[in-house]
Amino acid sequence: MKRRTWLAGGLALGGAGLLEYLSLRGDFDNRSAVGTTNGDRYRQSIRRLDAGEVKNGLLHLAHSTHLIVLDGKRILTDPWFFDPAFGSLDHAVLPPVQAEKVGKLDAILVSHDHPDHADPMALDRLDKSATVFVGLKELETKLRLLGFKTVVRIGEWEQGKLGDLEIAATPALHDSPEVGFVLSGEQTSVYFGGDTTLIDDHHRIGEQFAPIVSILPVDGTRIRWEPLLVMDPTLAVEATRRLKSRQVFPSHHEAGYSDPLAEHLLSTTVRGAGADFSARVEEQLSGVKAEQPQAGELVPLILRG
Repeated sequence: MKRRTWLAGGLALGGAGLLEYLSLRGDFDNRSAVGTTNGDRYRQSIRRLDAGEVKNGLLHLAHSTHLIVLDGKRILTDPWFFDPAFGSLDHAVLPPVQAEKVGKLDAILVSHDHPDHADPMALDRLDKSATVFVGLKELETKLRLLGFKTVVRIGEWEQGKLGDLEIAATPALHDSPEVGFVLSGEQTSVYFGGDTTLIDDHHRIGEQFAPIVSILPVDGTRIRWEPLLVMDPTLAVEATRRLKSRQVFPSHHEAGYSDPLAEHLLSTTVRGAGADFSARVEEQLSGVKAEQPQAGELVPLILRG
């Protein structure tokens, strides 16, 4: 009986270890549908957009997924709507809408190929007539296989067009290849930083584009004992200085690790990073407006002049 107990324990431990390995490898990513929250707020925001009340705004969905509206065009960033079936990174704040109900899109920006930024289950349910902008050949291939007809790959410092909007890819630094994006419209401009940490090129982005609005990752994700993979609030404040932005939004701060092993290996160093960043901006950067929208909330963007 004792031998059977040991055998059962060994098998259970081995099975758990295999599940952890497969989870960290990504085999269970983007398999589990999540619920929604703040649906009424989201529908009210969409009604305002449909009525033309806001032609330049940001509608926050969750984590790094935002609906940017520039000159009336709707651009979705880094879609993430499905959690893993087992372990790893889950939504701490649920999106206000399911992917298939996001509706008409003019463009989708995908900064890099991580499951919380390039969710294949979500992408397969989004508007396939949208133009997708990426910086990586592998992402271009995956998106074409999902059925997107127009996928535009632009390298660092290169530019593409979406009607009259200009979309530039910018350097970024993460633990996988990545780009950021600058969107320039007639009335305002927006920098989307994806998952980047602070880089010297933020000086050049500020000099070359001076984006009026910046969307910056702030949760300070790192592999323990390693440098930051994602900006924390302190670095994001410095990025705001370098970018010369007048309005900033925290991003990449609404996820958590449900898997104990992943939580041990990957640490979000700042609790309440979005609020922390906004408070630091208000204290340290005169003339910069720090926003902190809830899921489903639409915020008008500051315009030129």
